[in-house]
Amino acid sequence: DYWRAEWSGDHWLICNSQRVLRLEGGRLELAADLSRLELRSLNPKSADWNGEYWLIPYDPSLYDPSPYVYECPEEGRSFLVKYDGEEWELVPPPPDLSASRAPNSSWSVCLNGLAWGDQRWLIAAREPGDWQFSRGYLLSYDGRKFEDIMQGLDEAIELEEEEPPAHSKIPFEALMALVLLGVSFLLAKPWRSANSL
Repeated sequence: DYWRAEWSGDHWLICNSQRVLRLEGGRLELAADLSRLELRSLNPKSADWNGEYWLIPYDPSLYDPSPYVYECPEEGRSFLVKYDGEEWELVPPPPDLSASRAPNSSWSVCLNGLAWGDQRWLIAAREPGDWQFSRGYLLSYDGRKFEDIMQGLDEAIELEEEEPPAHSKIPFEALMALVLLGVSFLLAKPWRSANSL
């Protein structure tokens, strides 16, 4: 079983496919029991705190460190868990990324990672299949609605290729997208096992 640990500024959040634990000082407690969800075969990919709540993406991605292969299985589905320190809930995907033959809150893409900044979440995702050939998504999420900003990233890259000195014309979202996509590939590594914590 793989575990993920992240720091909020005053406590650690430690999660695996079944449980979310909170470590504050020397006190470790069960914060949320996710065993009634179908997360057993999924791994927490990252977690981040925005000052109000955590977002934790769970997905079935496979990673083989020897040839550095990161793959999102065709039959896989992902979930995005919101946890405010007391209650948790599943964040439903935008309609075009909803898994068809799965629960309403299931995503049809693999959620690779996320980060909080500039009063919004940036979420990196990919279509199922080999990551080198599958479509990538970069979503902005303000806690209420999602916006696909991948098109803005593509346009900024094209603009950069046409006008190399126009660095000031690249939107902030595009720069953040490049950073987040890079981070998501770095995060696509096996997590520490429970025995190594």
